[in-house]
Amino acid sequence: MVNYGDAFKLPFTNWGRLGALFLLVVFAGLPGALMWIFQDLVLSFGLASFIAVYIAFFLVSVFLYMVLGGYSIRIANYAAHRKTSMPPFEKFGSLFAAGFKYIVAFVIYSLPIVLLLALSVFLLSTP
Repeated sequence: MVNYGDAFKLPFTNWGRLGALFLLVVFAGLPGALMWIFQDLVLSFGLASFIAVYIAFFLVSVFLYMVLGGYSIRIANYAAHRKTSMPPFEKFGSLFAAGFKYIVAFVIYSLPIVLLLALSVFLLSTP
């Protein structure tokens, strides 16, 4: 049985780690926001520079989101073992690897739904 009181208290057991998690979420979304804000400025330097900056921002954002996914898995692992504290931010390589595995599994498991949706759109668009 899930103890919802402890589950809601968990993020507030360590304010430093909660702040680090908040900063990780902010920094993961920051490249996309900056690209949208400075799109006209970057485009004024030319299309090649726009593509280079966009790829760089995209890779930084993907890396940070994979670390965030790995940390989410670490939180779930701590909760499954009934630990009552936030896990530490250590071994970013393992956080990235866990996040990468999570993304790959998510893509593999979502393929049937995506294929069914694509098939239904194709069938509905053809006479």
